[in-house]
Amino acid sequence: MDDGERGLSRLPPVRYYVKVTVAVLLTLLAAYGVYRARSILVLIFLGLFLAVGLEPVIQRLERRGIRRGFCVLAFGLLIGALLVGLVFLVLAPATGEVTDFVSSVPDLLTRLNERLAGTSVGDYLNQGNVQQRIQSGLSSVLERSASGIFGIVGGLISAVFTAVTLFILTVYFMLAMPRLRDGLDRILATDERRAVLDESLSKVGGYVTGQLAICACAGVASYIALELIGVPYPALLAIVITVLDAVPQVGATIGAVLAVLVALTASIPAALIALVYFVLYQQLENYLIAPRVFSRTIALTPLASLLAVLVGAALAGVVGAIVALPMTAAGSTIFRNTSAGRSLLRDDARTP
Repeated sequence: MDDGERGLSRLPPVRYYVKVTVAVLLTLLAAYGVYRARSILVLIFLGLFLAVGLEPVIQRLERRGIRRGFCVLAFGLLIGALLVGLVFLVLAPATGEVTDFVSSVPDLLTRLNERLAGTSVGDYLNQGNVQQRIQSGLSSVLERSASGIFGIVGGLISAVFTAVTLFILTVYFMLAMPRLRDGLDRILATDERRAVLDESLSKVGGYVTGQLAICACAGVASYIALELIGVPYPALLAIVITVLDAVPQVGATIGAVLAVLVALTASIPAALIALVYFVLYQQLENYLIAPRVFSRTIALTPLASLLAVLVGAALAGVVGAIVALPMTAAGSTIFRNTSAGRSLLRDDARTP
């Protein structure tokens, strides 16, 4: 056998190339499917994340003799009430404002003609060709404005639908959490690994419940303050501040800036008072409320927290920024215990 024949004999059979081709195609197909379903996968992840975060509260209620189903029902009723309140505070006023604006355009034109009657400007506006151009221009502007407003309303409806979907997923994960934990316990197999998992999940749970408490406190306090100051749309601004406060580092600042800008439309003193309020409240939250809530949960340095938020935001936007801190804290717990070879259990509690 010459060298050429020996080289051909060493080549893999045809079925090897077929298997490699099929594997590559299946991988590409799976990646494409993940890309197309990325929005729902993000919702699934957030639902599981919230369920894990609320699990410590559910467990405490179960230890007091309350069944898990009743705990989840109470949670569902609370979130449902919040969603209904969001619809009435945001969607209904926005739709009403669109209707009022469209119906008031003819009246506004009539008032304009009456006020300008007898003037050179009024005589110019009463010319036929000028009125025709004004009518066509107003129609174009009105269509664009209405489409833009309806686009905003459509975005709000989409946001409510997304919130409802996330709520349903969270409820299902909360109900299925005991079975999920049993499956993880069987996979981990040893008590040491289960203890590391419990500590990691407690980091996530403590952060989620603590962050929900901080966001609720910021929203309620902002509503009371904005209502007393006389800022327009205090309830809507309070909802925006509550949501943005969940974004670490920058969310609270963005919410404060938006509220001050809205207060500026009322009066300059109202904007100054709102600015002073938000500066004082942020100091209170950063140096008194947050340290007490997260003292046992997020054991990260300020630099590590900032880097985690930046990386999370770069990878997954706002969602990544929100989940960056608890995921980093949980990951550091797993790395610290596995790399050092330490067990979280006492010696007398270890299994033989």
